[in-house]
Amino acid sequence: MELLVKINSVDGSSSYKDGDIVDVFSSDRTSFMHAEQICSVDNFALDPVTGLRTNDSLLMKFLERTCVYKFERVNSNDVLRTVIDTGTQDTINTTPNANGEYMNVYEYLTTILKRSRHTVFGTSGREIWYGGSKNPDLAAIWNDIETHSDKLKQDHSSWLFTAVEKRHLLVLNCCSHLCENDHYDHHCLDGSCHCELSEIPDLEAREKAAGVYGEAAAEHEAPPLIAKRKFQVPYWDHASSLSLDVDSIRNMNMEVDGRKNGVEVPAVQALTIDKVEAGIITL
Repeated sequence: MELLVKINSVDGSSSYKDGDIVDVFSSDRTSFMHAEQICSVDNFALDPVTGLRTNDSLLMKFLERTCVYKFERVNSNDVLRTVIDTGTQDTINTTPNANGEYMNVYEYLTTILKRSRHTVFGTSGREIWYGGSKNPDLAAIWNDIETHSDKLKQDHSSWLFTAVEKRHLLVLNCCSHLCENDHYDHHCLDGSCHCELSEIPDLEAREKAAGVYGEAAAEHEAPPLIAKRKFQVPYWDHASSLSLDVDSIRNMNMEVDGRKNGVEVPAVQALTIDKVEAGIITL
């Protein structure tokens, strides 16, 4: 998991404080970001004759893994719709079905094909396209990528932070350390305790970027925001363990990337603080 940490505090309960975790990037989130870039429509040319995308490309395989429906034009009026995961099929045309769904395929494709970044495949009169979105199967997506390109998942494990982000925020990474004695201290920050390392699930990772809310005054009202973020990384306390220079971090003209590799990746349990539990925030 990688973190973007706020540098210096801003006044007000709705603002970030020094050390607040602004955003988190789980391994799954990072992996999917890279897969999207590799399989971007910008990397796949149009057929110069038909103006369509080529069948069986990596782009097409990516859409098969991330979309709910596959649409195939059968004739001038009918479109065969397939639910990709189940194989269930029905036909859509200008006559509304029982759910009120209908399509004028000629008008639809005429509009879509004017877009330079369209994702319509096949041949003229037998076009194929995709629709709807579903939770991606990352293992299957990367199997496709590694099979049909020279890209490897192991080479795409870090988020692509910008120079601006590295100047105004602190970039760090961490793992879940499974200690036999369930004790997390500075020795867990430098890898010297030889903990078993494991990835942090996306849902658990996102919780590190959650805010703190009170109870709503009424059922129809939104709960009041008490603090912008619940979790903090006191990077000033970890400077020695993580070989960080606090002055450089707080210098907005300098790019700082605090991410570590291998056994040096710190434990999330030792790196982060729950500000409510620590008494920094009072409910």
